Amino acid sequence: MTPEMKSETLKCFAEALRQEMDAQLGALSPEERGTRAEFQSWYAGFMADRERILAVVEKRNRWAAHFSKSIEDFWPQFDAYMRSRTKG
Repeated sequence: MTPEMKSETLKCFAEALRQEMDAQLGALSPEERGTRAEFQSWYAGFMADRERILAVVEKRNRWAAHFSKSIEDFWPQFDAYMRSRTKG
């Protein structure tokens, strides 16, 4: 897998989770989306259940879920990606 594909997979995987959180919050427009802090907190609630995370992503973006399985050490990389994206 190319570095670009890996980067896009991480991005799409995170966006699928974000979409699920926004759906649960009832966000109907981009202005109503949850904050970074809310997303970080919501994601942290999943940490013990990666199968549940994968199920959410498979529902929202099956290709991101599929390609994530091709990334060696995916979960540590995704956790690092999420930490970098949720600061600020």
